[in-house]
Amino acid sequence: MVRAKGLGKGLDALFSSGKTVNDDEPGPMTTLPVEGLQPGKFQPRTKMDDDAIAELSESIRSQGVIQPLIVRPISSGKHEIIAGERRWRAAQKAGLKLVPVVIKKSDDKSAMAMALIENIQREDLTSIDEAIGIKRLIEEFEMTHEAVARILGKSRSTVTNLQRLLSLAEPVQQMLRDQKIEMGHARSLLGLEASRQVDLAKRIVALDLTVREVESLVGAVSTRLGGKGKSQQGRQNIDRDTVNLQEQLAQHLGLPVKITQSKRGSGKIALSYSDLDELEVLLAKLRA
Repeated sequence: MVRAKGLGKGLDALFSSGKTVNDDEPGPMTTLPVEGLQPGKFQPRTKMDDDAIAELSESIRSQGVIQPLIVRPISSGKHEIIAGERRWRAAQKAGLKLVPVVIKKSDDKSAMAMALIENIQREDLTSIDEAIGIKRLIEEFEMTHEAVARILGKSRSTVTNLQRLLSLAEPVQQMLRDQKIEMGHARSLLGLEASRQVDLAKRIVALDLTVREVESLVGAVSTRLGGKGKSQQGRQNIDRDTVNLQEQLAQHLGLPVKITQSKRGSGKIALSYSDLDELEVLLAKLRA
């Protein structure tokens, strides 16, 4: 039996469950009628970009389908697509009658693993759909973030940050899926309650805010919320003075800034960076 390589403990167990080579190894490339194929039920992509499919269709019309689809036989003589649904849709749009395929006799778990991994590794998958696909891998195969990161060639922190996006309010997730906001915007909203996430996400879209501007805005909101229970004069002072200083520092340093003050007038300035590259940039600015 040939094992799938580099799949981690959970998936390795799946492919080590006693299948023979004929159960899971692909057959030679062949062609099948486009009408004899149907979309896979494990497709992690929740939205197909019509413009991208139209562009791919033009390429297929002139060059043909270069990379074969991966399919598996199902009932009634049809085949289900494991990988390559966009190519199949574009081929239909281009008027092709036949498409190249590789047929695999895969059970549901094997098909799910291949579909998820193939799609997650594509660059055009939205971050939310990527997060959902990774979550399915984690849950279906009882994998750690580290194991999933190794399979997909990503860092563990990237996998963890993608999973955190799934805790966002649903309207914010939809904006991310529709590419109205970026992943950096969404990550900035994670510490807020759902209603504030939605309100700020709408402001991001309406005002075309940058990630840095959102981080400063979130810092200001957090400062105001942290001042609850203080005197009205205290809240006004924080809003007028401290928040202005935070925003000026954030703009100058290119990083989110939080200023906290004690009753005696002393205080602290906290800077947040997302990776070592940002820290190096900050240090360079401070040395200048």
